Amino acid sequence: MYRAVPSALHRPVLVTTVALLALTLAACSDGSGLESTLDERAQWTQASLPESARLAGERVSFGQTLGRSGELPWLVAGVAAEPGERDRARVWTEDGNGWRWVDLPLPEDRAAGVSAIATDGSRTWVAGWTWAAGDPVDPFLVTSTDRTSWSKAELPEAAAERAFQPGAATVVGQRLLLAGRDADLRPALVLAGEDGELVDLPAPPDGRELDGIYGMAAAGETVTVVAGASQSGRSSEPLVYSSTDGGATWAVALGPVAGPAVVHGVAVQNGVFVATGYQSDAAGTRYATAWSSPDGSTWAAEALPALDGDRDGLAPREGENFWLGAPSAGADRLVAPIATEYRLRYGIVSRDPSGSWSVAGSTTDWDVQGVGGTVAVQDDGTVLLTQSVRNAARIGELTEGGRYNPIVRELGTMDDGVNWPGFLDPDAAPALIGYTLVTEATGNGGWWQSNQLARYAVEDRSVVESPWDPAGTEQLSTLVAASNPDDAGVVIGSGSITAPDGGRESVLQGWFRTGETAPWAPATLANSGADWVQSVASVEGAWVGAGVRRADTNAGTQQRAGVWTSADGLTWAAADGPFAAAVGNSWAGGACALPGGDVLVVGGEEDGAQSRPVAWHGTAGQWHRVDQASFGDVYGDFTSCTTVDGTTVVQGTSGGRPTVWSTTDGTAFETTELGKRGEEFGTIRVVDGGFAAAGTLTADGQRGAVVWLSTDARSWRPVAVPSSRPLTGVDIMPDGDGGLLVAANSTSSPEIWLLADYGSLLTED
Repeated sequence: MYRAVPSALHRPVLVTTVALLALTLAACSDGSGLESTLDERAQWTQASLPESARLAGERVSFGQTLGRSGELPWLVAGVAAEPGERDRARVWTEDGNGWRWVDLPLPEDRAAGVSAIATDGSRTWVAGWTWAAGDPVDPFLVTSTDRTSWSKAELPEAAAERAFQPGAATVVGQRLLLAGRDADLRPALVLAGEDGELVDLPAPPDGRELDGIYGMAAAGETVTVVAGASQSGRSSEPLVYSSTDGGATWAVALGPVAGPAVVHGVAVQNGVFVATGYQSDAAGTRYATAWSSPDGSTWAAEALPALDGDRDGLAPREGENFWLGAPSAGADRLVAPIATEYRLRYGIVSRDPSGSWSVAGSTTDWDVQGVGGTVAVQDDGTVLLTQSVRNAARIGELTEGGRYNPIVRELGTMDDGVNWPGFLDPDAAPALIGYTLVTEATGNGGWWQSNQLARYAVEDRSVVESPWDPAGTEQLSTLVAASNPDDAGVVIGSGSITAPDGGRESVLQGWFRTGETAPWAPATLANSGADWVQSVASVEGAWVGAGVRRADTNAGTQQRAGVWTSADGLTWAAADGPFAAAVGNSWAGGACALPGGDVLVVGGEEDGAQSRPVAWHGTAGQWHRVDQASFGDVYGDFTSCTTVDGTTVVQGTSGGRPTVWSTTDGTAFETTELGKRGEEFGTIRVVDGGFAAAGTLTADGQRGAVVWLSTDARSWRPVAVPSSRPLTGVDIMPDGDGGLLVAANSTSSPEIWLLADYGSLLTED
């Protein structure tokens, strides 16, 4: 049995301000090129965290793998970090005593990431990037002849000037080629060496935007790069870059297949290019696919072996996603990892020289589902296997006979760390709810997953543990809250609790109080089996909850948008209406009153392999869908809405860009983009002198959390959060003393920052 709970981190953005009406004007970010987003005027203080909010041990994450070859040992490249410290680029290798690790020779005052690896049989290269808050990323390249001692290798100056981020590497003759993207998210190629240069690769066809570079391989002078690109807001489609002259000139085309798909990598087996990944069907379900090509230009799909649940424990259930990871070739075979969404292990499929595929074996179960890994064929025909998830990693080996042998049973700390979904009801008594994802293996391949909650407050520049209020919320897995102008409040949560018979029971619980100091009273909400509420709002003197309804907690169960209403905060009714998607899942994220008093609920639904924004209009208890044409032919979703002074403003994403929609009648909507691709906005709030939002910046060569500031809600400028680690900006709120509290998450421990006297930052120098 596989059971899952909703992701508590998919918290709706709550647009809560009158001044957001200015967002109906043309909005744009001011664009800072490759300049730093640090502002020396900013007065930052990092709040201390209690031990319960920190990752308990070292973080380890693997990225790239090479197998044993001749005198060269196997090699795994990735990052490691002590709790709260920046990631360091590290390699792990075998030695006479088993295995060892060494940090790569990079600046100690910058975080690092590893993104590409290659070898010519005698030399090995590792490429990636380093980062410091507010600065564009800086690419690096190191090399070794023994995979133990490493030295810096030269990159062309243009690589740093354009904040080039490597994505894949291969060797042609004696020259290393690196494919990646620059600060403007455009495809580029580095020809490494003393006379190296950075050249532009052709743009994706028909106005598509590059999603990433995923793999690279060469057969003689023929070089193939597999990548992904998408039309605005649509699912990623695979691209193939091909060169027949060693990388001097390039062509690009959609492929190896048309439509929604992802190619995770490419390798060469006996002169044949083999790419692996997945395609998506009409319902958006992913299924493993492999393709082959004699020249890197013309491709054909290959027949993969059927998976058998009894034999290998990998067979997907109906509607379950499964996929192939990046391939590796050597010793007269090609292998690729195959993972299924709800399994605790991954398998290995092998391709022989004739093009026939078979299941070669699998890893053992680990306490996390849907985890693939990297593979590398070694010169003796064995396969090096790695897995890396939730700050932990392990290394193993698959014998030619298909037996899995552990090499390193576990590195790092199996812990997602605490994550903030945002401030809980910041308009009343703000609190921080920390979520930690916990997976428990139940035997025979089964598992149970839930979010473990902890409650915190910010006091005197410190995050402290806070008593649960109301009592009983600590046993839940999700939690939302709201208050009204009379200081009455509602809290709603969901979770899986221990039933009287000792089993598990899914609950949806609520509480209501008439004022800030009044006692909490339990509220009753209809639960269709495993429902959860993503947001709750005070709407025209009543309460409206928006979320998801599903029959059970079994992973893969279809879900539909859910709406709950209450006149008194105590008794709630689940609304009937056209909330289900035609195919796939739907969800509701926020609610507000339309001009005139009707209710608007906003969310999204799956449309094949992508999503579309959806809204529902409620009048006197009757619900209908708002005409999709009102929003334009867009892909994305709505996350929240608010109505002030006769205008309703909806916040969400469109085409991968932060967007707001405004309406005065609930029928005609005007669309305004807040930022460009690579700019994310969280909750937009009114502050003294303007507007502010937490967010994340991955455009212009940047990485990390920012605070977006604006005086007019039209032109926005980012101010980098000065963390030593790349963060994701989640939420902001006034601290009551002229400053802003900023909540941010990371791959390990979260952070809280105080930005004092932000008023001077609202305008440029």
